[in-house]
Amino acid sequence: AKTLNAAIQIGVQSSKDFLDCFVPPPQDVVNGQKIQNYLHNNYGVYLVGKPVEQVYFSERFIGKNRALQCGPLSNAEQLNQALGYLIRQRIVSVVEEVRPKGRGLVYIDLIPSAPLPPCSIDGHPLRFVTIS
Repeated sequence: AKTLNAAIQIGVQSSKDFLDCFVPPPQDVVNGQKIQNYLHNNYGVYLVGKPVEQVYFSERFIGKNRALQCGPLSNAEQLNQALGYLIRQRIVSVVEEVRPKGRGLVYIDLIPSAPLPPCSIDGHPLRFVTIS
């Protein structure tokens, strides 16, 4: 029984090693890691150790268009897939302004665990956006 359990463990570990070496991660995971690194290196590094109460709106919320224009992903579909992955991992959330006319700005929230502020910097209410 001891030898059989050891053989099972070796087989399981070998299977995991094979997947890690020869099966690439899905594209949304790769893109998610790219955008996560971009957000952290360009915006999140300034939030480390800062209490949420002292974080300005413009530090916590990054415009989705800004991330698309300045970030590592070249099209909106890739960014949406990457953000969907990061939302599922609870690394970011996505919110938009509720405006009486037209569409509100869409923001990436770098501190998704903190309570959502009642309104944006322009005074418009905020709501969560679902990205798949």
